[in-house]
Amino acid sequence: MVTKQVINTLYKQFNRPPKSPDELNLGLIFDYTMDNHGIFIDEDNLYIGSIEPSSPFSTIELKRIHEIVEFEMVIAIVLPASIIFLNKESSDVNIHLRLDDERPTVWQRIKTAVVRGSKLTDMQRSQIFDRTARLLGNDGLRRLDDINVIIFGVGGVGSWAAETLVRTGVTHITLVDADNVAPSNINRQLPALASTVGQVKVDVLRQHLLDINPEASVTALHTLYNASTASSFNLEQYDYVIDAIDSLSDKALLILNASESMTGHRGMQLYSSMGAALKLDPSRIAVAEFWKVKGCPLAAALRRKFKKSGQFPAHKFKCVYSDELVPNSKEYEPVATDDGMAPMSFNKAVTNGSLMHITSIFGITLASLVIRDAISRHHTF
Repeated sequence: MVTKQVINTLYKQFNRPPKSPDELNLGLIFDYTMDNHGIFIDEDNLYIGSIEPSSPFSTIELKRIHEIVEFEMVIAIVLPASIIFLNKESSDVNIHLRLDDERPTVWQRIKTAVVRGSKLTDMQRSQIFDRTARLLGNDGLRRLDDINVIIFGVGGVGSWAAETLVRTGVTHITLVDADNVAPSNINRQLPALASTVGQVKVDVLRQHLLDINPEASVTALHTLYNASTASSFNLEQYDYVIDAIDSLSDKALLILNASESMTGHRGMQLYSSMGAALKLDPSRIAVAEFWKVKGCPLAAALRRKFKKSGQFPAHKFKCVYSDELVPNSKEYEPVATDDGMAPMSFNKAVTNGSLMHITSIFGITLASLVIRDAISRHHTF
């Protein structure tokens, strides 16, 4: 086992490269790792086939290698600020990044990039999305980078959808919400902290998403989507529309308009969240086409509204829902605010109890629909 003490010793003992690459024990690499790791060497570089080509560690200049050291199970390639461990018996690779006071860490450099508004380096970018690329491949990651997503409502559902998308690799996202952060949001909404109460929700979330990926293009619109504002949105410019709106009338309007826009943008998809309040059991959260959603009062109310008006969605769309319905506690008495009113979310006629372990899964599931649809155009899983 290579312990932290051993790693520190390697950095101290091999703190400079040899006078010539010829002095490196390259034979260890050929003896133990060439087959499993696709190793080959030209005059100046060492190429490691078991590391993604997009990674800065897949190609190493020989003059940067301080030493090659053998352990029982791995071969260690010691570099100025990192050590690459190649497993002798498999294609597994582990990379240790040196963290000390003299050399800024990758995350310190990322933090600087956020503050300065500068671009990430290739190394920073590849490390942030390393786990995404390992699963989805570089083509899948590029597809996520290409798509354009708009989220209506960034509360207990929409905020977690946004978080999931940006952490996975989506870089073009628009957030729409008219709310400011309220104390009653803190139990379930991503932007809601004691320190952000009173702030504009979309602005708080935008900054949070840029702290995840400083290169993301995040547009924050502090407004409602309703009959007065709908004409200002060109929904056809988006590949994915996520509906996490609470208001029944505004939700119905968005569904009608977004489904109509799917005709002009045939690749566009609409994903809608049904009611996430009054739920306790996350195992009952499911996905279904809108007309096949069962046991959800909000979906039933929407269908009644469409039938009464004679206006129907132009295309089918998927919904995240749960057929569970837990009543509000009869024992609870809301505490009046300073103005004498009980706490209530903006633009809601009724306030029902809701919990983060439900609302967040609704949002994450919506994001998963976007991710799986986007990458399915390149991969079959």
